[in-house]
Amino acid sequence: MKIDIDHEAIKPYLLPGAIVLAALIYAASQQSAPVPVPVPVPTPSELDLSGAFVGPTASADAAIVAALSREIADEIEEDGRDESPYYRAAIQFDALRTRAREMRCKGRSLGEVHPEARDRIASYLDKTVGNSGGPIDAAGRAAWVHAYRVIGEAADAAY
Repeated sequence: MKIDIDHEAIKPYLLPGAIVLAALIYAASQQSAPVPVPVPVPTPSELDLSGAFVGPTASADAAIVAALSREIADEIEEDGRDESPYYRAAIQFDALRTRAREMRCKGRSLGEVHPEARDRIASYLDKTVGNSGGPIDAAGRAAWVHAYRVIGEAADAAY
């Protein structure tokens, strides 16, 4: 099939068409680029547990650590509101954590399953609240509460 084009009939439209095309190209090049929306920069957490939970139970175990840590923080904080708190020494906070984990995990050690998470959490606790195990005042109690909340947030972010 052959299409016959009458070139003489098209000639009057070529120049105006070229001008319109050039104007469109020019207009498109002059439009300002969209203003970039600033991407919020995440603030680094005090504790990063990303990649520390591995294996088939990683998400579930990170969720357990997050929930236990928040519960421990709440328990320590609530206990501190009593006139005569039950927990008076840092070693008792560790015993609370150990007993809560044993009850929740039925003896299974998440630290053995996820040694990287265990080591990061231990290092974080040593750095922020120390490892003396001694008596705790109100400021020390607040530091422990904060530390366990940070662990909970970091474990939440890890899964």
